[in-house]
Amino acid sequence: MNGGQCIKYFIPIGLVARKAVTESLACWKHGFAEQITDLSLVDDDAFNVVINGYDYDSEESLKTVIDAYLKVRCGASYFDVDGTDVSSWSDKHSKFKAIELNLNMDDVEYNTSLIRFSIEQFITKLKPKYKISGLILTLQGGSVSLDELEAYMTIPRNALDDGITFITNTCFFESAEEQIMTLYFAIKYDF
Repeated sequence: MNGGQCIKYFIPIGLVARKAVTESLACWKHGFAEQITDLSLVDDDAFNVVINGYDYDSEESLKTVIDAYLKVRCGASYFDVDGTDVSSWSDKHSKFKAIELNLNMDDVEYNTSLIRFSIEQFITKLKPKYKISGLILTLQGGSVSLDELEAYMTIPRNALDDGITFITNTCFFESAEEQIMTLYFAIKYDF
């Protein structure tokens, strides 16, 4: 299990990116993330994230990508997700959306129904203009068993087309009293 707590250096390109990174880091309470503008400070052993504000269709999309990066390797994780994985999800896309779900830590059946309903509603709103091309499922908060996590992962796998980029990320904290699932969608026009 990855112990997390990996420092991430955000390198914003453009004023919009700098503003979005600054605002996102101000709201992020788990640390291990800094904004730098001096590239000589980049540490080859750290997790370096270049955020080019011109690559996204809106500030919402930009903040969605920043949030997805913030939750990678910040807490204990079953998976070794890194910047390359997140880049494979975000590459060649400009539109990103996130759905945040507050799960019930004691009711797996309720959680699976909530996840299924939320994904179905999201897909319905996208069609016919857009198509989901990637998904990062991030579970943040108190830890869950691998069996429970597998039950949660099965829902988007069954609901989405084959061949999309699908990444599972966990971000567990010992003192967490809640369980939050965030579904980060990469979206493209459906021609």
